[in-house]
Amino acid sequence: MTRFISLNHLLTILLLFVLTNAFSQDLSYENGKSYILGGLEVTGLESYNEQTVKTYTGLRVGQPITVPGEQISEVINKLWGLELFTSIDFYISNIEDNTIFLELNIIERPTLTDVTFNGVKPRKVDELRNDTDLKKGKKITESLISNTKNYLTNKYKKQGYLNTRVNIITAVDTSETNARRMVVNVNKGDKVKIKDIIFEGNEQLSDKKLRKALKSTKRKRFGRFGKSPSTFRMIMKKTWIC
Repeated sequence: MTRFISLNHLLTILLLFVLTNAFSQDLSYENGKSYILGGLEVTGLESYNEQTVKTYTGLRVGQPITVPGEQISEVINKLWGLELFTSIDFYISNIEDNTIFLELNIIERPTLTDVTFNGVKPRKVDELRNDTDLKKGKKITESLISNTKNYLTNKYKKQGYLNTRVNIITAVDTSETNARRMVVNVNKGDKVKIKDIIFEGNEQLSDKKLRKALKSTKRKRFGRFGKSPSTFRMIMKKTWIC
């Protein structure tokens, strides 16, 4: 079936095209033109309140504003610093004489709905979820993923798993809007223990006394059955600090 575009509809499209080109040229050639802010509309929001975002920008209706200019750049940088959005763009909605109307379009970061831990004991999952702050409703940011990796890696290294590797992946959760599930894969590897401690340059104290001073650093005892952990030799050298 053939559809026809009405004359009014066609005129509207042409008008929008002309206005868009006019605004584009204005931004290109009139760098840093001063206006009065007539209005600010925030679009793209899914979980945040529009008025809250407007207040955070610091922009107020009636204030002087230069477009493009430092004020817009500062607002964008300020919003980026929150790490809550993946896209932040300003658009000119309309210009009436010396009054400008702006649109702030933002795309929110996805929300965490569920976390699965692989490679750890089931009874430790709740503890790890709380320690890493991986709670439902949390915004998934680069900092959250990086901090989680670092925390888990350091946690198991302190327990002797020096070759710990942590991999975090996310997948879209279609049950909710802009949501993702997270899977945290932990590969602790073999536990590393000290096979032997060798002291060099200890002229004043015997090896026995030095080992006694290292109460928490024990040599691996042989004769036990089962899987043998990775071992290494520790050489303690005499060091002078001036």
